[in-house]
Amino acid sequence: MSIHLGCARQPESSSNDLTAPHQPAFQSRGPAKTQPLRLLQRDNSTKIDWSTSRVDPQKLARAIRLATSYLNQACKPSGQFTYCVHQDATQELKPEYNILRHAGTLYALQMSHDRSPDPRTREVLIRAANFLQKETLAPLEKHPELFAIWSLPEMNHSGQPAQAKLGGAGLGLVAFVRLEQLQPGFSKLEDLRGLASFIRSMQRPDGSFYSKYFRSTGRDATWHSLYYPGEAALGLLNLYRMDADDRWLKAASAAMMFLASSQEQSPSVRPDHWMLLAATQLKPLLERDHSLESRASLMRHVRRTCKRMAEDQRPFLSNPQLRGCFVEDGRTTPTSIRLEGLLAALSILDANDYRLEKQLDEVVAYGIQFLLRCQVQEGPFQGGIPCAISFIPTGDEVDDAELKRRAGEIRIDYVQHALSAMIQYEARVTRE
Repeated sequence: MSIHLGCARQPESSSNDLTAPHQPAFQSRGPAKTQPLRLLQRDNSTKIDWSTSRVDPQKLARAIRLATSYLNQACKPSGQFTYCVHQDATQELKPEYNILRHAGTLYALQMSHDRSPDPRTREVLIRAANFLQKETLAPLEKHPELFAIWSLPEMNHSGQPAQAKLGGAGLGLVAFVRLEQLQPGFSKLEDLRGLASFIRSMQRPDGSFYSKYFRSTGRDATWHSLYYPGEAALGLLNLYRMDADDRWLKAASAAMMFLASSQEQSPSVRPDHWMLLAATQLKPLLERDHSLESRASLMRHVRRTCKRMAEDQRPFLSNPQLRGCFVEDGRTTPTSIRLEGLLAALSILDANDYRLEKQLDEVVAYGIQFLLRCQVQEGPFQGGIPCAISFIPTGDEVDDAELKRRAGEIRIDYVQHALSAMIQYEARVTRE
């Protein structure tokens, strides 16, 4: 077994293979006392009798405030974030900085500011976006009309040459487009179109993508990311909302249709939360354009992905420490990203999906409860989300040694994914 600590960028392949009427609307229910999970014996199978426990809305609101405050405090005067800290001061941290996680942190803080406008969060957003724009946004030398978010060796300390990642362009678009609501004119429209055009230049005729571009050799076909296509589609769809150019919609739709069709015959699907987030924006556009076949394909894939994610949580529901987690070692970000995807999907499920909706409502409630138990409640790292709830050995000597070292680590993407999920959950249970 090989685990990928940190979660937000895992799992990723090293090759380029891509292989009844509705129930009444969901009602917010008050918190109940924690109860042991009940199991029902039916015939020869064991089924879960979902408890009625729900998340305390006051605890949830406090957790959102603390996570937002943590990220605000982590933003330096330069606009760069303190990328990683450790609750154990004796642990040595490697110098690294992933600019995609910087952009993702902007995404979560924008959600927090939309939820509760705050001068400090606004100032942090502008400062961090300025850093992203000035330090990493630049054209391709051979194609100056194309813009990319560059991962630079002097920043990430990876030892790899400068490269433009597909996911960086996607998340950069999301961040810059959303910032226009906060400060109109922050970005030049031509720069945003340049990022979108770069994404299109990385797309193959079948809708799939190259994941990386190197200055010296161009597009690279030796490595494929699970999450970049969904991030790219989400970025294009965000731009389409402010710049209704059919090129952006067609590229995003092609990307999403490839993700669906390439996994249709597979016995399982990938836990791709970015795809689910993009699906919430694509579905109404397909309906608008009467693209019924594409809509059906998209929703089949959405349902399969949701069911797979829900099953990931099931084995741990009878474990009080892991209840709500989606992985055996207690890491937080695999839970957060699945919650982000499931909560997005819940907003677009069809009327005849009420059984799946009911199941997912229970799954996300347990997941949010898990994240609340993980959050640091006091001290200098208050509001942070650690790599794992605690060190939980899996039996793999190498992986356990790594997890033991990193269980108490707090990285900006751990916090940002949890914050996004908590805000989405709050919006769902408090909606009218």
